[in-house]
Amino acid sequence: MFRFPFPNTPRAAASLLYALVALWLLMQCWLFEKFGVQVVFDSYRYIEDANRLLSSGEFRLSYVSYTLLLAAFLKGTGAVAGVVWVQLAFSLAATVAFFKLVYHFSASAPVAFLAGFLLVVWPDYQQWNFYVHTEALFVSITLIAFLRMATARRKWAYLQLALLLVFLVFLRSNGFMVALAVASYLASDAWLKRGWRLRWLFAVIVGGGTPLFILLAHLFLADMSGLHAFTDHLVTGNVIQGYEGVRVEATMELALTGSPLQQVLQLVWQEPGFFFKRSALRFIYYWGQIRPYFAGYHNGLIGLFFYPQYALALYGILKRQVYTPLLIAMGVLAVLLTAMVLVSGVDWDNRFMLPLLPFIYLTAMAGLQKLAMPYSKPQAANLLQQ
Repeated sequence: MFRFPFPNTPRAAASLLYALVALWLLMQCWLFEKFGVQVVFDSYRYIEDANRLLSSGEFRLSYVSYTLLLAAFLKGTGAVAGVVWVQLAFSLAATVAFFKLVYHFSASAPVAFLAGFLLVVWPDYQQWNFYVHTEALFVSITLIAFLRMATARRKWAYLQLALLLVFLVFLRSNGFMVALAVASYLASDAWLKRGWRLRWLFAVIVGGGTPLFILLAHLFLADMSGLHAFTDHLVTGNVIQGYEGVRVEATMELALTGSPLQQVLQLVWQEPGFFFKRSALRFIYYWGQIRPYFAGYHNGLIGLFFYPQYALALYGILKRQVYTPLLIAMGVLAVLLTAMVLVSGVDWDNRFMLPLLPFIYLTAMAGLQKLAMPYSKPQAANLLQQ
């Protein structure tokens, strides 16, 4: 077994955090030089929503946070590029928050730095800071919310958490999934601290969370892009959105009606083979992250970078190295985001995996910490100032 050679003191933690921030800054300079500000794909839809809000006051509920932000820049400067500076500011705050989150649970500054290092150096994650898209703010604020979730002790901290979650819920159509994950953490943390049995906790989470999920999914999926567009996602044989090279064909013409969730149930009933085969392929491409049209070196880097982390993460989970309420929250978020992909299609550029990447790093570092320090136990470090 090996041990981390770097000292694990508050002063060392501060030094490592400064080094991580410096690395983040270098990465952003390189990415800006490479990409500049990107206005592509969904950017035009968001800008159209902002212009509609300014002209008529109309907006889509599920994206109103980003719409308001873009509208403010359009009204103030006449351009939307300024939103990138907001995204960069939140990305920096999220990098610091992620370091503190891992430090909080691992009580190890080197482990926190390694997790933050993985977050910063993967360009497919950091590049979204420069796109006029909701992805960067969504993943950044999710990390900030998880830190506040784990460390909140006073009313003001819980108010901050509530405000972050409200912004997330109305930032993307799947923002409510983060709120459900946070709620599962708070419930399970309080449950276990009272010494109650864990199996009853799962019954409460499933029994109480399922009706709320159905209600929120119905509301936000319907508002996301309209019922007709949702139907198109369900009946298409494409495994990857926008790519025809991987398809599954239905054996009959599909006619789906009703709410989004009703349509999913109808699809499973009418074409179970089509649904499950296509869902299995979507699951593989979603978690595998490689794409048929990526360059060979790109797919190779994905495999080298992520697949060992999956193994370490599984090891850390099996060895119970992750604090149980945090594991439950990450599991809820992973299940909900995966379910979203199964009914809507894997995105061509891995955007839908972005919210889960930090938690893959976190659990992988938990597994690495177990290998490095085999007698360590998962704990809340209580090293953070509230």
